[in-house]
Amino acid sequence: MQSSTTHHSTTHKAERPTPTARLHDVADAVMFLGLLNALVIGGTVAGGVLLGWAPAVDAATALSRARLRGGGSSGQVRSFARIWREEFASANVRHAPGTAAIVVAAAGFAAAPAAWPACAALATAGIAHSTLVAAMAAHYDLRPAPAIAKAWVFLLRFPGAALVVLCALAGVAAVTWIVPGLLPVLSLGAAVHLVTALALSFFAANDAAISPTPAGDDARTTERRPSS
Repeated sequence: MQSSTTHHSTTHKAERPTPTARLHDVADAVMFLGLLNALVIGGTVAGGVLLGWAPAVDAATALSRARLRGGGSSGQVRSFARIWREEFASANVRHAPGTAAIVVAAAGFAAAPAAWPACAALATAGIAHSTLVAAMAAHYDLRPAPAIAKAWVFLLRFPGAALVVLCALAGVAAVTWIVPGLLPVLSLGAAVHLVTALALSFFAANDAAISPTPAGDDARTTERRPSS
C-alpha cells in the first residue's frame, strides 16, 4: 500500500510542468496574441478599415476558438486570410447592426454632447452585439440573419454575460490607456481572445441548460478549424 502511494506521488510530481515549460507556455500565448493583433490590424486595413474590421475580427475569433479547443498553431496566417476572404461579405452584414449603433452613437455625441448617456448606452449595445455575433458565427457557423437575431436574443436573455464581456473589454482598454504601446502589438489580440473565451463558456453553459446533448459534441460538429 505504501509503495503504491509512493508511486502515485512520484507520478504526480513528474507530471507537474517545470518552470521552463510554464515560461514556454506564457511566451507561446503572448506570441499568439501578438499574431492575432497583427492580423486584426492587417485585415482591417486591407478592407479599407470600415469594411475590413468585421471580417478581420471574425477571422481572428475563429483562430482564437480553434486554439482554445486545442487546435494546432500551423498555418494560422493562411487560415486567417482564407476566412477573411470567404466571410468578407457575410461578416459585414453580421456586424452591420452593431456598427450602425456605434456610428450613430458617435454622431449623436458629436452633435449633442449633453446626450452622452443615451449615446454611451447605444454604443455599448453595439459593441456587445458585435463581440457576441463574432463569437456566435465562429462557434455555431451561423449565417448573417440567424447570427444577428441570436446575438440580440442572447443579449436580452443574459444581460449579465454581456456585462462581463464589456467589463473585460473595459479592462483591456484601461491597461492600453496606461500603456499605449500595447495597442499596436497586443491589445486587440488580447481583447479578441478574452472575449472569445468568455463567450464560449457562456455558450457552453447555455447549450448544456437547454439540450441533453453535451455542448462539446454539438460544438465539434460545427467547429470551423483553421486549415493547416
